[in-house]
Amino acid sequence: MGDSTLSASELRKMYHKGGSLADDQLTAQQVRARYSIPSNSKIKNADGVENSPLSGFFILSVSVAVVAMVVAYLMGFMNTSKSGAP
Repeated sequence: MGDSTLSASELRKMYHKGGSLADDQLTAQQVRARYSIPSNSKIKNADGVENSPLSGFFILSVSVAVVAMVVAYLMGFMNTSKSGAP
């Protein structure tokens, strides 16, 4: 019997806490719903703000830019110090 043929009350009896199905017969999403566990895709930081994949990309790009600027500065500093020597 598929889920689409069952009424809402029958589905609740099967899937929710105390339901007739064991945890190993449920999908991960159904087990999280049964025990009120939030989804893994909505992880929040300590301030309660959702982490975005773009925040990691932003931090990485700023770090790369800073390293590139430091290397460019040091390369320019080495070139000017060598050109002034006899």
